Amino acid sequence: MNNEDKLKPIKKLIKNASNISPDTFANTVKSFCDNILEYDYNAFKHRNTDEYYECYLMDKVLIRWNQNLSHSAALSRLSNDICSDRCNSEWGILLHGDGIWLLNRDIPIGKSSFGSKRTVFKLSSLTVKVVVSKIFIFCSCR
Repeated sequence: MNNEDKLKPIKKLIKNASNISPDTFANTVKSFCDNILEYDYNAFKHRNTDEYYECYLMDKVLIRWNQNLSHSAALSRLSNDICSDRCNSEWGILLHGDGIWLLNRDIPIGKSSFGSKRTVFKLSSLTVKVVVSKIFIFCSCR
């Protein structure tokens, strides 16, 4: 299966959405885990509030969906949270109706046009942008 085929089910669930159900988020993360991360979805802890849904592996990765929030505001919150004492995840993944962003707390060198200086990878319906060529380290680490 090529990368485009792996992303189709994820894009189908969230593209152009601003508000999704907890079940849709769970299905999106399951698909993301199965096709992209190759992590077991059941290894993730879950946190749902009225404002956001999260799945996370402590100190490793935080996957988030923000309800009714622009992608720039959601990126800012995620960037702040992955560096906070509360979260302290090395990687953050924002799932949003406008695209998918991969952030790394140790890479504050990206271009601001990506929405956050910690953005390593952005996938939208029209473009794929890579800030750091070593992104695939994320996908292979467990």
